[in-house]
Amino acid sequence: MKQAKTFECLLYKQISQIVAAKILKREARPVRNKLARYCKYGFQKLIHGNRSKPKMRKWNSKQEIFTLNLLRMEWHNFGPTFTSEMYNIKLGAETMRKAIIKVHVWISNQRKPR
Repeated sequence: MKQAKTFECLLYKQISQIVAAKILKREARPVRNKLARYCKYGFQKLIHGNRSKPKMRKWNSKQEIFTLNLLRMEWHNFGPTFTSEMYNIKLGAETMRKAIIKVHVWISNQRKPR
């Protein structure tokens, strides 16, 4: 809401772009770009464009079910790095580690306190 009030004041030239940039804790150029979007589209375009859209790198649900079934049946003795390379499934080791822990097949080693 702070953005809307600031851009409203900016639109009616009650404050300058530099003052608006200081209020919003941004540089002047992004404020100018957002002001142009605000003038053209209104308040809704001040919010990020990808909000409430599905993530581009989200794990496919079919692939997730397939992999979790394989984890339960065949891969129960392997760690996350080897498991992520097993059937040429393009997943990061961290994603695989979380999935293995989620299925309760593998327990990560705790780090020693320093």
